[in-house]
Amino acid sequence: MNEPVARRKGVHLIPNLLTTCNIIAGFYCIVSAFQGRFEQAAFAIVAAGVFDILDGRVARAMGGGSRFGVEYDSLADMISFGMAPALLMFTWALDGFGRVGWAAACLYVICAALRLARYNVHQIEDPGAKSDLFTGLPSPGAAGMICTLVLFQEQYALINPSVVPMIALPLVFFLSFLLVSNVPYGRGAQREREHPFLNLVSSVLVLIAIVAEPHLVLFIIGVTYTSSGLYRWLKLKIRPAAKEATPADSH
Repeated sequence: MNEPVARRKGVHLIPNLLTTCNIIAGFYCIVSAFQGRFEQAAFAIVAAGVFDILDGRVARAMGGGSRFGVEYDSLADMISFGMAPALLMFTWALDGFGRVGWAAACLYVICAALRLARYNVHQIEDPGAKSDLFTGLPSPGAAGMICTLVLFQEQYALINPSVVPMIALPLVFFLSFLLVSNVPYGRGAQREREHPFLNLVSSVLVLIAIVAEPHLVLFIIGVTYTSSGLYRWLKLKIRPAAKEATPADSH
């Protein structure tokens, strides 16, 4: 009689442990950022993203999803993809702007919270609805763009240090807007279902590339994903306009 109950608790424990690792990585990012260890802080956000992906997949694979797990994951995301990247960007590039830099980082945190709250409300109101698109840039994607920029600059220093804050400030405002926008971003679920083998091969190739040159490849992934939603949004806007401009066939 007790075995099924114990088994369910064990199944719930594994995803929640992964979520806890997500929180630890986010907290480590914050501590490292305040200590001026920006590269370690950025890699901590990357690790948090990996744990965030794993906890959801493990929960679904083991049938261990729960309402507690969903809420716990959301709070973890707020720390690792809301507070941590905002504080990383503030200590790395925005501190020199004074109140403006503080306001930009704070705006990012607020927009990340709004993004997560909107997603949670949608899940509660329509739990059975499944879409292959996110509405707005997911908070891990926004955090990924921030941390990969830090990694790229810390490794290659291709941007003049005096110019970095001038790039970071508008980027934070732009990412804040994308978080609460209606710009559609892909989940990758449809591609996994339709082309599982191709997805496996491409994932292995990307993993090898990341191991070989993490700073560059992660930055390319961050830019690509952030741009993908804007490209999809422009396509959706241009297509109806093109149809309206096409004259009707006369027979």
